[in-house]
Amino acid sequence: MWEIREYFKNIFIIMLVLVPIYYLVRFKILKCNTNDKKREIIMIIFLLYMIALTSQAILPKFVIDFNGIHVIEKGMHRMNPVPFKFLGDIYNETILKGDIVFFLINIVGNIILFVPMGFCIPQLWNLSYGKVMLIGLGYTLFIELTQMFMPRVTDVDDIILNCLGVYIGIVIHSLIKKKKLYT
Repeated sequence: MWEIREYFKNIFIIMLVLVPIYYLVRFKILKCNTNDKKREIIMIIFLLYMIALTSQAILPKFVIDFNGIHVIEKGMHRMNPVPFKFLGDIYNETILKGDIVFFLINIVGNIILFVPMGFCIPQLWNLSYGKVMLIGLGYTLFIELTQMFMPRVTDVDDIILNCLGVYIGIVIHSLIKKKKLYT
């Protein structure tokens, strides 16, 4: 559970730094003026989400504390090119060893992290759901290919789970959109 807490703490700190920067750039430097407050809120949430996602998925694992930023994961790159290997890993780590953190981070985390992409992109831009899936696939490929040059794990299962998360976000967006049409 320590790892999950560290992810959220790091993301929170990154967002605390980026919100004022976003505000300064968008409204003071670029002088953007919009009357659509809902879209503006979704835009800032999406931008912060993308920055936080990218920082946690590509950068080496790190801890931020009062003494600065410390890289906590060093070592070699690892790769899993075998689709659905995570099913065996779930059984070994979660069922046999009782390590629920493995399941939460590697399975649930990879899905949940991409749900906002599937929801926010069609909310912000008038794109088909197929194009949103392609954007999600492209972004997760970018992450996995970038991780090949880092002390991280490149895993085909991450691509599958991330795309499932994008799809779930699209389904949520579609359901909300349909509900608004019928009410």
